[in-house]
Amino acid sequence: MNYRGNCQLIALPFSTIKNGLGQVTFYWNPKDPLNKHLRISSSILNGELWGKYDFSNLATGFKQIVKSYCPSLFKTRNAAITGSNDFNFTCAIVPSPQLEKVFGLPFTFEKELTINGFFRDPTGRFRLKADIPKITYGKTTLQSVGLLFENPQKEAKIIAYAQLGTGEKQVELNFDARTVNDNTNLNFQISNSAVKTYSGTILGNIRYSRDEYKKLKIDAR
Repeated sequence: MNYRGNCQLIALPFSTIKNGLGQVTFYWNPKDPLNKHLRISSSILNGELWGKYDFSNLATGFKQIVKSYCPSLFKTRNAAITGSNDFNFTCAIVPSPQLEKVFGLPFTFEKELTINGFFRDPTGRFRLKADIPKITYGKTTLQSVGLLFENPQKEAKIIAYAQLGTGEKQVELNFDARTVNDNTNLNFQISNSAVKTYSGTILGNIRYSRDEYKKLKIDAR
């Protein structure tokens, strides 16, 4: 049986918040199994998910992709990707003291947080991109934070950056990790643009393998 339409919750209560999170609207259209569409709209969270998706085997599909880059992390041989997920997603979270209380977040974000990407079982490709324009952690202000996790070509990569402080105290952090053929290369950079400038780079390499007894070996340099 297939259903299609809207579902509206006038209030979404949480025990830690007196007035809950307000009105939430869901739109769900699973009529076409190859192009299902889920949309969530509220004053705090807005997101969409569309395409072909089956979350029951999402973890298995991702595990198969990881095997293609780091086969030594698994005892069994890499199997062909036969999962059924092929979808896109996007999400925007509006700054809200209520949301921070609900999840007990140790930081405060002052501008809209966005997350988007896709997951493709048939081609073994994925992408997750997150952007946070400004957050505060204790007394530390991060003017810009970003994360990119994807495998567009032969290697899987994680790229993260952050800009801390302002003026003479501004510091930029960049992290880059790329993995292919049981080998991960790491690059971490720190720099500033104040009157007294400084910068530094840390390079690293991690190699994965298994010995004759099939025991995992990790060589970090």
